[in-house]
Amino acid sequence: MHGQCPVGLDNWCKFQRATFHGKSNATEKSNLNNASTREARRKRIKRAHQLAEQIESRNLAQRISTAEGHAQESQEQCNERLQENIIRTRAAGERDIATVGAQEQ
Repeated sequence: MHGQCPVGLDNWCKFQRATFHGKSNATEKSNLNNASTREARRKRIKRAHQLAEQIESRNLAQRISTAEGHAQESQEQCNERLQENIIRTRAAGERDIATVGAQEQ
């Protein structure tokens, strides 16, 4: 990884600078697998799962409310048809009574 870094005393690359000074602890550190990075990665994954669960539960709640809305709408439509039939039946009965009354006179 540090093969392309310049070698020398006044170097911006910590690894090459330590190698130049002959220090034995000039090992490459990976920030990809240290404890804080692992913890941060674990938290991001947990947050992503929580968001996915929230979205899923929100979608489920929306589907349930939509289904309940359709059921409510169907019930309301049924009630409207029933009332229309009652009104028509009453009107037809009143017409029949009026017709019979007119024929008797």
